[in-house]
Amino acid sequence: MRIAFVCQDLARSRLTGLGARAFSTACAMAAAGHDVHVVSESLASHRARALAAGHGPQWTRVRETRPQHRYFTEQHAYADRVYDTLRKLEAIDTFDVVEFSSAAGEALTCVRAKRLLGEFAGTVLLVRTGTELDIAGQARHRTPLTLERAIDDFARDYITAHADGLLTDVTPTVIERHRSDADAEVGPPLERAPIWIAPFVPGPLGTPALRIPEVGAALTIWHLGEVTPQSGIDTFLDAAQLVLTSEPRAQFVVAGDDTNSDPFGRSYWEFCKRRLSAELTAAVTFAGPLADARQMLPRVGNQCVIAAATADGAGSVVLAMAHGCVVTVRDGSAAAAFVENGVSATIVATADESALAATLLGVINSPDSATVLSRGATLRSATHYRADRVAASLAEIYDVGRSTAAPTGARGEDVELVSVIIPLYNQGDYVAGAIESVRASEYPRIEIVVVDDGSSDPATIEVFDALEGVTKVRQANAGLSAARNAGIAAAAGRYILPLDSDDLVAEGFIAAGVAALRRRPELSYVAGNLQYFGMLDHTHVPVGYIAHLSLVVNTHVRATALFRREALTAVGGYDAGLPAFEDWDLHIRLALAGYASDILPVDCHLYRRHTESMTFSSSNAMRLELLQHLMAKHLESIDPTQVAALLLLMAQLWKSGYEPSASVRLQKESQPLVLPDTAVTDVTADWPVEVP
Repeated sequence: MRIAFVCQDLARSRLTGLGARAFSTACAMAAAGHDVHVVSESLASHRARALAAGHGPQWTRVRETRPQHRYFTEQHAYADRVYDTLRKLEAIDTFDVVEFSSAAGEALTCVRAKRLLGEFAGTVLLVRTGTELDIAGQARHRTPLTLERAIDDFARDYITAHADGLLTDVTPTVIERHRSDADAEVGPPLERAPIWIAPFVPGPLGTPALRIPEVGAALTIWHLGEVTPQSGIDTFLDAAQLVLTSEPRAQFVVAGDDTNSDPFGRSYWEFCKRRLSAELTAAVTFAGPLADARQMLPRVGNQCVIAAATADGAGSVVLAMAHGCVVTVRDGSAAAAFVENGVSATIVATADESALAATLLGVINSPDSATVLSRGATLRSATHYRADRVAASLAEIYDVGRSTAAPTGARGEDVELVSVIIPLYNQGDYVAGAIESVRASEYPRIEIVVVDDGSSDPATIEVFDALEGVTKVRQANAGLSAARNAGIAAAAGRYILPLDSDDLVAEGFIAAGVAALRRRPELSYVAGNLQYFGMLDHTHVPVGYIAHLSLVVNTHVRATALFRREALTAVGGYDAGLPAFEDWDLHIRLALAGYASDILPVDCHLYRRHTESMTFSSSNAMRLELLQHLMAKHLESIDPTQVAALLLLMAQLWKSGYEPSASVRLQKESQPLVLPDTAVTDVTADWPVEVP
């Protein structure tokens, strides 16, 4: 098989975590005779040295950023770069499987391209969901809440719903329990792709030797895994305090990546340290992550408590077992699936510091029991996590994925009519260009409907009267929304594409949009990237419609999209009472009525920015009033479970001074500074004043 492993974490030198797992798995599959590629922005030095020897997988660097493209988040931009890279590799030869190492968003564009455009048709796109949080979706309940985090959560939900399959270390029982907990908190269950329980390939540790622990080794107690509120570090530290009361010789080591996850977005380890007693502070060492340098690693007979609900739980437990440690895991965690209770590890109740302390003291006080557990862990690591065995099991899962992946072909053969609606009001200089861009589209059946919305400019009226080969509608001036509605009423097409008279439709978008809607009958409209030209010169890349953000930040499309006619008719078209934001309002009403949409990873239309634009001449001046009108109009649509999150997000936007509109930013930059007309006191009269 030809396989690609995509993982941002390959750049970090870690013995556990996503990068370690992806690299070890790639090496195991290459050793089994498969054509394997790893894809990342960079490689940790020890991995680069391993590949330079000429054995194992090939490495491809993720392509550079797209020039002049604007994204909502860094992860959003990275997803496009991964897509560009894989398309380049696929042009050489088709991959059988692409495995993405997390659901954090790097697969977003590729999954969309397969779902909507039929790309990667012969390739299975699989995504690793490394933790209980990924499965349950509970990661969205963190604070502080930011726009970036909310968008990344949306990307995670999209990927887990539409990838060809998910690979996880979590057992089915754990998955269902965490899903039930999540659904109770966040509403209806999320759609999810098929899930396979994937084997785990440990790092290149070699075959562990059965060794007897040194005397006193159990007095050193490690906590392995990320330091987060969900990892159980708080319970571990509470248990450590109880252990010290009975055994003052005990020493504790916290080994894992610190995270900025305290209530104020700062170090969680520093947050934990502030509540430790002086006695415990002296007994605890924070070692940081387990890196390739291996200056500090657990020894045979040391106790290792494995963090819960983190991305490196599986890697941590396998590493600890391979080192002959006495392992303790939390009940229901991903790590619990890798051990046998009482044989290779001990399983304790989650969040029970008394039970954890009793387990740790039991190991200290019973050297024979500690030896049994240490040897059991070593034996399990040597027999269950051999690279050749795991590679064979993973190949079987890949074959199942290839046989069950959803078809991506478009449905039906008829070429259905597309009606392009072009409202016109006193912009006769531009309308010919808009019409020409439509006629140049790569789609054979197009109807163009031009609506003159009571133009008063003689030149525009003359241009409209001279138009040929289009359906013409003339009405008294009623506004943009009313003109679009009149055009829809006069149109005959199954699909409707509104296009402003000063804009252009991107070449190929109509054909791609029709194919996507035929391929995905559950969608009611699709759009794509928006390319600004004129006073602005960049490409805006929408994320998609995010329900709980829609009344605050428009992360979706602008103006032009390809709609099914019946969806527009069902919601009554555009709101003719709105002087602007009519497209934003339409998208909200369509979503509330149950009509789904998506974003094609292609350019949708070219959005002209000029001084005569309605954006500059009127709508920018009343953005606050328009936004408050939308919020008031659709206030009842806000899910009560999302109100708190929405308020937290609005506070972040307010304090950060977030302004998503490039047009507004441009207009503000071009306005001269106006100083207040106030008297200057004698104290400051002689101060030099500089006006930027």
